[in-house]
Amino acid sequence: MSAKIEDLARRRAERERRAQQEAPPTREAGTVPAKGGRCPICGRPRDPVHRPFCSKRCAEIDLGRWLKESYRVQTDESPEDEVPSRDRDAE
Repeated sequence: MSAKIEDLARRRAERERRAQQEAPPTREAGTVPAKGGRCPICGRPRDPVHRPFCSKRCAEIDLGRWLKESYRVQTDESPEDEVPSRDRDAE
């Protein structure tokens, strides 16, 4: 029976090693995807219909990040440099 357990443990270790080699590299939100046609959200191969993403789900995750302002474009301006918006009702 111990030979069977050792065989199962060996197979599991081999399967985990293989999965690590095949897994796409993880990326932080907002990084530029590398060439090779991978989804910037999950790393799966891109789908031409949802380019540059692999699915509608990943495209919506990205949109949500933009709307929540998780992504930011770096500038040299400080928040004080922003022009206040005018109140249209006051005019």
